Amino acid sequence: SGLVLFAKTKSALIELGKAFQQNRVTKEYIAVVHGKPAQHGRINLPIQGKKAETSYERLEVVPSRIFQHLSLVLLKPVTGRTHQLRIHMKKEGHLIVGDKQYADTAKTILGKGMLLCAKKLVFAHPVTGKDLRLEIDTPTKFKKVMQRERDRFVKQ
Repeated sequence: SGLVLFAKTKSALIELGKAFQQNRVTKEYIAVVHGKPAQHGRINLPIQGKKAETSYERLEVVPSRIFQHLSLVLLKPVTGRTHQLRIHMKKEGHLIVGDKQYADTAKTILGKGMLLCAKKLVFAHPVTGKDLRLEIDTPTKFKKVMQRERDRFVKQ
């Protein structure tokens, strides 16, 4: 799930690739995480010896029987390291739901996939140079998982 970007021409594909490599694309992601992070935060934690920075905003929190809380967060990577959002949230104590690779011994919700996706991309059109803004709503699956956890907590 999340935004998927296709290029119509090879030259556009090359330009888009450069824009991503040179960090000229503003990206926002949405995720469901374990626990209750602060309302707003900034994580400065190097990844493989390279600067890595992520800001986040907690959008919603629900009680959970197993995880105490689940939270819907908006993640804004300032840098673009591989697995940056997953690593940063895990290091803050807020594993992304369904992230088997970084779960280690922690329990997480399986069978729904990892609840992380691109929500918004802003970049210059590779041909016209005009700003393009692509945005989606929070995936229904994310909302359903949050609602299910809230309902299970209330019924206990």
